[in-house]
Amino acid sequence: MNGWFDRTMPDMNQANPLLLKYMIQNAIWWIEYAGLDGLRVDTYSYNDKNAIAKWTQAIMDEYPNFNIVGEVWMHNQAQIAYWQKDSQIGAIEHYNSHLPSVMDFTLHDAIIKMFSEKQTWKQGMIRAYDNFANDFLYPNPMNILVFAGNHDITRINTYYHQDFKTYKLIMTLILTVRGIPQLYYGDEIWITGNKELKGDGDIRKDFPGFSIFDAQNAFLPEGRTKKQAAYFDFTKKILQWRKTSKAIHSGTFLHYVPVNNMYVYFRMVPHEKVMVIINNNTDAQMIHWDDYKEGLQNATYGKDIISDKDIHFNKDYLLSGKTSMIIEIK
Repeated sequence: MNGWFDRTMPDMNQANPLLLKYMIQNAIWWIEYAGLDGLRVDTYSYNDKNAIAKWTQAIMDEYPNFNIVGEVWMHNQAQIAYWQKDSQIGAIEHYNSHLPSVMDFTLHDAIIKMFSEKQTWKQGMIRAYDNFANDFLYPNPMNILVFAGNHDITRINTYYHQDFKTYKLIMTLILTVRGIPQLYYGDEIWITGNKELKGDGDIRKDFPGFSIFDAQNAFLPEGRTKKQAAYFDFTKKILQWRKTSKAIHSGTFLHYVPVNNMYVYFRMVPHEKVMVIINNNTDAQMIHWDDYKEGLQNATYGKDIISDKDIHFNKDYLLSGKTSMIIEIK
């Protein structure tokens, strides 16, 4: 057809029913052949909107427990939410994409800015608060893909000048908020890359050890440098913990307006509660537990899974600058 996205990439005419049937059959063949659990659909919103909805519905009808995440690269929650299944925004014009999951690009927009900012009405951790405050627009915010980086964007370790403290704040956020976390390979061992200056190749470098001819093999503990190990071990620690956390997987979300660039939120299910504190201020801040009574209720202590320390709620706590806590409430 038109090649409107790029003249070197002509479009398939998805409105042609024979072609659309072929594309549906092709997807189902791959799902069966490879035993797939889900698909990521590139540039989902650039397709023929009615055809892609039929394609998606056909697959979901065949596999009700399947998941499809669509890349909807927009910078407004309402525009992204339009493309998620059963959206009330789409219903205004009688459109339903049948797409289970979309990507939280507005959260990514916030992540690449807020950790280097002081708090104002619009900057700093207020960006995260504003993003989640708009979750009411999504039909299913629990099935949204959250990420800090991907293959199209300058790497987060480059954005933040290879600062380990900032990396830990970012991972704390990504791995504890609602949705499905996506990690971009190599971020967890301090790989850098600048798309604006060096292009896509710089952000898609081979992982050390990918080739048998590589001098370094970062797949193995003994192959990582001391700094790479620090990044890897921190990421692994949170990921291993979150495997068994029902509160993180499916809990409700209670958050507080950030004060002095410190963001506090809870994830909660019956009989399990997690409190997350992200201090994006360079200075230490005193945590007054009474400010969070609604979330803490009658709890007296918890355990910070990052430091492995018990945290008691009967006295104020001084949290270091650029530091986060993930507290399992006891």
